[in-house]
Amino acid sequence: MARRIIIGVVLTLLLLAAARRLSVNRPADLVSGEEGLRVYHRTVTEMVGPGQPRVQARIDPAQHVALVVRWITPPSSEIEARGMWEIRKGLWEACFPELEKGTKIKYWITVATAEGRKVRMPGDPEKFGVLSYKGKASNLVVGAHVLFMFGAFFFMVMSFLAAIGILRGREDKKNAVRAARGVLASSFIGGWPLGLLLNYQTFGKLWEGFPFGYDVTDNKTQVIFILWLVSLLLAWGSFTGKGEEKDRLGRRAFALSIVACFVVSLILFILPHSI
Repeated sequence: MARRIIIGVVLTLLLLAAARRLSVNRPADLVSGEEGLRVYHRTVTEMVGPGQPRVQARIDPAQHVALVVRWITPPSSEIEARGMWEIRKGLWEACFPELEKGTKIKYWITVATAEGRKVRMPGDPEKFGVLSYKGKASNLVVGAHVLFMFGAFFFMVMSFLAAIGILRGREDKKNAVRAARGVLASSFIGGWPLGLLLNYQTFGKLWEGFPFGYDVTDNKTQVIFILWLVSLLLAWGSFTGKGEEKDRLGRRAFALSIVACFVVSLILFILPHSI
C-alpha cells in the first residue's frame, strides 16, 4: 500500500506540472514582417482584476511607423481600434478599455510605414490574440479547488492500481471501491461547491458547462464525475457495503471499467484548463 501511495503522489505531481505547462493562458512570443521591418509581440492573455490591459510591440529596426491595435468582442463582429504610442525607441504601447470580468476579446496589431509597407501581427489573417478579463479569485478558494481536484486524481491512480491488482488475481474489489469513493467525494467538492464559486469569482458566472454552455473545464468536470459514478453504481453492493453479490459487475468487469474511467479521466485532466 505504501508503494501505491508513493506512485499516486508522484503521478499527481507530474499531472499538476503538465497541466500548468499546457495551460491555455500562456503568453506566446510572435514575430511578423521581413528584413527591414520586423514586429515582435508577446501576447496578452488575461487581465485579472480592474484596470486597462496594456499591449506592447517592438519594431526592429526602430523607425517612423504607425501602429494600431484592433479588436472585436465576440459574438459582435464590430471592430474597435486604438493607436499605439512609442514609449521608448522602437517600443510601442496601447491600453485596451476596462471591461467586465468574463469578457473575451480577439485582437491584432497593424504596422504601416510612410512608404506604404504594412505588417499584421499575428501574421496569419485568420489568427488573433485572445485576451480574457477575469475577476480576482480568493486564494483560499483557488487553493481548495486545486487540492480537491488533484486529490481526486490521486484517488483515481489508487483505484487504477487496485484494478490492475484485481485483473492479476491478487485482490478483491475492496481497495478499488474505497479509492473510487474518494474520487467521487473529491471531484464533487472540488468541481461543484468550490468550482462554481471559483468560476463566479473569475468569470461572473456560476456554470458554463452543459446544458448551459460549452466551457471545456466545466464539461470535463461533470464527465469525469459521471463516469466514476456509473462505475460505482454498477458495483452497488460493494459501494454501499451490502456485499459484492449485489454488484452488477463481477470483479474483472468492474476492474476494466475502472481502467477505462482512469484513461478517459487522465485525457480530460490534461486538456487545457479555461481558468
